Amino acid sequence: MSLYPRTKETDLVGSGLGKVFFLDPVNGSDDSVYPYHPSKALATLAEAVDRCTDGAGDIIIRMPGTEQVTEAVTIDKSGITIMASTYGMNYSQPEKFVTYTAAAYTDGPVLEIEAPCALIGLEWETRNTAGQAIEINGEGGGFAGGFVLIKDCRFPLWYSKYAIEFSAGAFIKVENCNFDGAFTAAMNMVGSVSNNPTDITVEGCYFRGCAAGILHGTTVHRFLYKGNIFADCTAAITFSTHAATGNGLVCSNILDAANHAGAFDRDLTQLAAQNIYCMDNHYREA
Repeated sequence: MSLYPRTKETDLVGSGLGKVFFLDPVNGSDDSVYPYHPSKALATLAEAVDRCTDGAGDIIIRMPGTEQVTEAVTIDKSGITIMASTYGMNYSQPEKFVTYTAAAYTDGPVLEIEAPCALIGLEWETRNTAGQAIEINGEGGGFAGGFVLIKDCRFPLWYSKYAIEFSAGAFIKVENCNFDGAFTAAMNMVGSVSNNPTDITVEGCYFRGCAAGILHGTTVHRFLYKGNIFADCTAAITFSTHAATGNGLVCSNILDAANHAGAFDRDLTQLAAQNIYCMDNHYREA
């Protein structure tokens, strides 16, 4: 099926399905009146999100190139998918689809997520030395929301302290992403008692050179960390601030530490007392 709309109303195959918008930071224009074809693409992510309809399942096809943002782009409309134009056609190359903060914008993230959405095959960077590239705030900044997928994305260390910060939200999955560099933590599960992140899956990701791959927050619970690779990280997962029953599994990960004591900051007995169980993880052989 073609990605191009078939009707004047720009539905994929008729009424009831989302629209497909094209975003080209190199050749696009935010003045486009018909941004449903690559030749008529929009220029900025903010404008593309603004053109979407809440709950319609709209898709933003991101074409190659680099976009600088001067303030955080907020996804506050449910059901938006932002994906690389080449995704599914060849090996994922997120470094060709970069969104990062402009030189004058140094105190905020590139993206704030406040509604269910999917980000696929893209690269995200920020100049905020004390913050994060992407902040997940749940739905409307509160706990009662989530359903976020971040897949096949790349987060190189540029200036940021964290790549992704989980402030609120539920049913969040980060899959097959690359976190490369000396982040304080690639993922910061900050949360709080009232809006703690929950039902989180981190699967198949690659963490390299991070002080901590995952900084597990105070009240995060119901989680699965599975099949990830932690290479040259000071700690794979830091649980030191965890103070509540976790109800989580840490399984089938590959770690270059000699044993679990070199990968986690709490021993297995302490974790099990909080219903956090480790199993079938693989450590270095020598």
